[in-house]
Amino acid sequence: MDSENKINFSFLKKIGFKENFILTSDFIICAVFSLMMLLYYPLGIARATAFRNPLKNWSILEGFNWEVVGYFALAMTVLKADKLFDFLKKHIFAAVAIVLYIGILVLQQIFIFPSLYYFGGGLTYLTMAAVGYLYANEWKKLLQPLLWILFIFSLLMNLHDFIFKNSAGLTGNWNWSSTLTLISSGSVFLLFCKKLPNFERKWGIYFSFFTFLILIYLYFIGHFPKGTIFSGIIALGLLFWCYLDYYMSRKARFILLAAGILLTGIFFVWQKNLIGNLLNNDTRVYLWENGLRVIAENPILGCEYGRFITVSADKMNPEYFLTNHAAAIHNHPHNEFLFLLANFGIGGIAIILLMLYTLVKAIRIFEKEKNYFNGYLLFIYTILLFHSMLDVLLMHWPNNLIFYLLAGGLLPLMQKNQPTP
Repeated sequence: MDSENKINFSFLKKIGFKENFILTSDFIICAVFSLMMLLYYPLGIARATAFRNPLKNWSILEGFNWEVVGYFALAMTVLKADKLFDFLKKHIFAAVAIVLYIGILVLQQIFIFPSLYYFGGGLTYLTMAAVGYLYANEWKKLLQPLLWILFIFSLLMNLHDFIFKNSAGLTGNWNWSSTLTLISSGSVFLLFCKKLPNFERKWGIYFSFFTFLILIYLYFIGHFPKGTIFSGIIALGLLFWCYLDYYMSRKARFILLAAGILLTGIFFVWQKNLIGNLLNNDTRVYLWENGLRVIAENPILGCEYGRFITVSADKMNPEYFLTNHAAAIHNHPHNEFLFLLANFGIGGIAIILLMLYTLVKAIRIFEKEKNYFNGYLLFIYTILLFHSMLDVLLMHWPNNLIFYLLAGGLLPLMQKNQPTP
């Protein structure tokens, strides 16, 4: 499809796009892809607008799923093959990592269990990132509207839960829903708060205050979403860290960071009984141990996407089943890094390095260009990454799609000069 076929839709200025917005075939493809992301669970969206008790098993009807989205993303990647090859020629390390990851997926099909479903699921981690990178110009225009829609439905679902005394939220789990509400709320902030006094210089102060209000809101209407609050505070702390370069040298900031880590360590030693009780009462420790056992069993090839629930079942510490929140089986160790390593072995290292490289590079970009759009994107990525260290967040819609799209698209999005669509 020729992306140079253009139609002038200047009327879109009325909903926030630039006056001379040009509709391209690439934009249409990404708009269709966005619609697929929204209709992943059609009843999940529809139930937010139905003010009566909805079907409890709404998630059994999938409009699309992770694997189907991945194959669609693969087709989108093929359409931009020339741009992808240009990127790989300039980034040999990325090319080697991608070849390694795909090689692991192929070997899993040969030596573990042949399945296009499993292969597609594993490939999606890569193709989502590729779509984020290759179509960055289009996501510059579409990402905020997509998040507006998700925020509106999240609020409607919160109201719905309040009426029917539920606490699942739009995603079906309060912790994941809280994080979705937090990251999508920023898009509404950017839409309505640009006219605040001296916004360009003080947006960080306004955004921090707005974020704390959202966290307070989530705290009072939910069940204390610890993962959301933890990752939200880290994300705000990271933005604050970047802003310190106005007042401190890089060396002074690292000294401050080292002092903070030291004080945190002293607090943990001082309150070791408190920390010990928290860990003893948290089932995640058992899940992490279980994930490590799966990794140790096959550290090279991994267990293959979709099979963690099977291979991990007999490796759980029996003491886990005596805890308050024990479940019969688990399809995720409640830590995304462990999950990737367990599923893809050394191939998982390639995805983890991509995630970490994107974060570090994004921080460097934001330090140089502290506009509100860059700050918001870094805020989203940081929250999703850190929350995923404590939960199955990135295994479930729509946070998984948003994160892996940004894993590839964050850097080119932040490197654009204009901060708004």
